This record gives sequence, C-alpha cells and structure tokens, in this order.
Amino acid sequence: MKKLRTVLACTGILLAGVCSSQHIPLNALPMLSNGGFAGEAGNLRVNAGFGFYNFQAMNHHNYYASGDHFIKKISTGLGITAVRNTFSMHDYLFGKLRRNERFLIAAISPKISFKGKYTLAPFINLIYSEVDYQAPDSVWWHNTSREAMTARYGFLFNGRNFYVGL
Repeated sequence: MKKLRTVLACTGILLAGVCSSQHIPLNALPMLSNGGFAGEAGNLRVNAGFGFYNFQAMNHHNYYASGDHFIKKISTGLGITAVRNTFSMHDYLFGKLRRNERFLIAAISPKISFKGKYTLAPFINLIYSEVDYQAPDSVWWHNTSREAMTARYGFLFNGRNFYVGL
C-alpha cells in the first residue's frame, strides 16, 4: 500500500509539470468561477499562489491572491480577487513578444437561507482589467494597452452535499 501511494504521488507530481501547471489550479480561487462563493466559508478565507512555465523560447508567470469574508449583520459575503499573468516568447520572425494581464475582481453576494438546509446566493462581480501587448516595432501592434471595467452576475444554490451555479 505504501508503494502504491508513492507511485501515485510521483505520478501526480510529474503530471502537474506536464499538464499546464502554469495555470491557476481548479477551485484555488472559487470566486473566479462563481462570485456566489464569496463568504461561503463563514470566516475569513485568504488564498495566494503563483505559477510559472519556462520552456525554450516561451515563458509564462502568474500570481494570484483572493480573500473573502461573511458579514453576519447584513448576511452578505464580500470578496476580492487579484490576478496577474505575464506571457512572453521569442519569435524568430518578429522578436520578443510579451503580454501582461491584470485583473481585480470585487464580489458581493447576499445569502438567503431556506430552513438552514439550503442557501441561495445571488452575486455581482465588478471587474477591472488591463491588458498590455508589447512587440518589436516591426509588428503593427508594437505597444497596445487596453483597460476595461465590466460586471457579471449570477447565483449559487448550495445544499449540504451539492451546489449549482450559473
């Protein structure tokens, strides 16, 4: 049994390096997938991490942090998530290409309880994003920067053994 656990652990480590480990792990930032998760832990929840990928001419780094808290007096979850991605590669035709992305997401999610067994959590996310592209002057989009302020909304329905979100 010990050998099987060792084999499974080694396999997981090797696959993590091959299977796009530079991306944010699934559910590491639950509010990124659904803002209704803001405050779901009941207490202060903080998460931070980073990922990197270096292979020959490509380089990718990301940094992320998230925090949320449930405020009992107003029965609402509040959260904030920050993500920064940097991707660069050396192209033999155009030279060094680089893309920087920054996102700041605020989540507000009131909680509506049904007999303490189920919770409906509608949410709204306010999202600020910046994206910069940089390339040598030989490329027509040599320095481009875009900023945007957007919003998204939906809900999360929780039970003890399941959740459904939109």
